[in-house]
Amino acid sequence: MAKLTKDDLVTIQTLTHRGQSPQAIARLLDVDESTIRYHQRRQADPAPDGRAKPFLVEASGLDAVARRWWGAECPATITLARRRQLPWHM
Repeated sequence: MAKLTKDDLVTIQTLTHRGQSPQAIARLLDVDESTIRYHQRRQADPAPDGRAKPFLVEASGLDAVARRWWGAECPATITLARRRQLPWHM
């Protein structure tokens, strides 16, 4: 069975708000009714997604420092001579 796309998730949300039953939505998207109920529960619950973990840099509060460093070390246009000086040899 294919993974639901973002469009499918919006379709579930829209049809749910219009009063469609999970069975009807499942038939329309050709998925199991339990899949529809699962996504309806996730959309109704304002809790954050526990599967997405913050980056260590963000969790430690160093994201602003990292952005400044990357901006100074990796500008949008780097000359070939400067690129050879970088430690990771881009």
